[in-house]
Amino acid sequence: MSDLDHLNWLPVSLISVSLPSFFLVGIQARDQANTLLTELESLKQQLNNARQEKHRTTVENGEPQSETQGSTATTVTTDLEASEADTSETAGKAVSNGNRDSALEELRSKLSQAEERIHEMEANMSETQAELQRARQRERLNEDHSSRLTATVDKLLLESNERLQTHLREKMASLEEKNQLNTELDRLRRVLETCQSERDRAVSDVERLRRQMLASTPTSSYQGKHRCCGLLLY
Repeated sequence: MSDLDHLNWLPVSLISVSLPSFFLVGIQARDQANTLLTELESLKQQLNNARQEKHRTTVENGEPQSETQGSTATTVTTDLEASEADTSETAGKAVSNGNRDSALEELRSKLSQAEERIHEMEANMSETQAELQRARQRERLNEDHSSRLTATVDKLLLESNERLQTHLREKMASLEEKNQLNTELDRLRRVLETCQSERDRAVSDVERLRRQMLASTPTSSYQGKHRCCGLLLY
């Protein structure tokens, strides 16, 4: 496995998450983006190194050709052998250059994929941040609503308590007044009973005196009648 193969595990997009895990997703997305940026720099460095290696190889390929052209004074056999050797070496280096070109193309492809993934991660992070902002706004609205509701409930409870206290005071005053009226009524009843007893006693006395007058002598009947009338009038 090459140093770049571990980029393939990165997700294409973030999955939808619930509100309590938004912060965790944002941190994970940020860490993944930082990792991608670091590996992108590594890819760029490897690409530059590969280009320099290709340039150095191209320069090295040119040097044997110059030396071959400068040795035309040698023998024909030596020229043929040198030409064959140069041809074999050039063919081998061409194959090596083809492999390097393929590696460069692969690096460019992976670099492009990494950049696309970084853009996707940035878009997902922006969407997550927007969702977090909306969630914070909803939370603030809920807190404001809860505060207003709590204040309203407290006010209603206070008003209800005041009304209850007023009702209790009125009821206690009514009970006290009722007790006073009952006490006054009992006193008047006792006075009435006393008056009734005195009246009954007075009637009994009058009846007793009347019987005594009837039982007295005839000479004193006239005086008894006047005396009885006086007592009755009294």
